[in-house]
Amino acid sequence: MYSFALQLVLGIIILVVSTRVLIRLAVKISAFLKISPLIIGTTVVALGTSLPELAVSTVASARQDVGLAISIVGIVAGGVLVVTSVEGISSLTGYSTT
Repeated sequence: MYSFALQLVLGIIILVVSTRVLIRLAVKISAFLKISPLIIGTTVVALGTSLPELAVSTVASARQDVGLAISIVGIVAGGVLVVTSVEGISSLTGYSTT
């Protein structure tokens, strides 16, 4: 019981710290490349949400498991959805992406 609670608390702490580091690095990258932080943010979010699925698809393809390997379609669709929805919502709220 205590082991699970400790793992949960440690996981949350690691998640918060790593998220802050990721945000700082993304801001530095956008400033260095002179690209809008919104573009960098959507790219990082799309990659971050797709990498676990990509890992599962790669392992499934290596094992020739068609059921799991088909999730590559979900990766592409998810990435497109994230990028277009963030751009669309930001344009509706009046946030300039340029």
